[in-house]
Amino acid sequence: MLVVLIALFTVLAPGRARARRERGRAALARATALSDSGRYVEAYAAFSDAERALPGDSAVAKLQPKVADILTVTSEPSAARVWTQRFDTTAAQPRDSVLLGETPIRERRMARGDYRLVIAKHGFVR
Repeated sequence: MLVVLIALFTVLAPGRARARRERGRAALARATALSDSGRYVEAYAAFSDAERALPGDSAVAKLQPKVADILTVTSEPSAARVWTQRFDTTAAQPRDSVLLGETPIRERRMARGDYRLVIAKHGFVR
């Protein structure tokens, strides 16, 4: 029984890895095309898929600055809550804010774009 399982694993494992790489390459191509057309939110999602499928790939690393920005937020005093809201000139309704966490927030990667930040701490004027 053990020999059958080992043989099955040796046959199936390379195929799964190959399929994962192919999905990663397709996601990378999609991310590149979306980035080239300025659709950064969708490009970032495809980039994240490619990054998971192709860890350490140089083409993925090269694309990152085109689809992602790095955000660092500090405050004095610390432990202020930070929300982001993406600007979208095409949306009929404003987007909801997303809580990023509490300061300090260090090197948080986000989809490239324009954001409104709200930083608030109880007991301090907004």
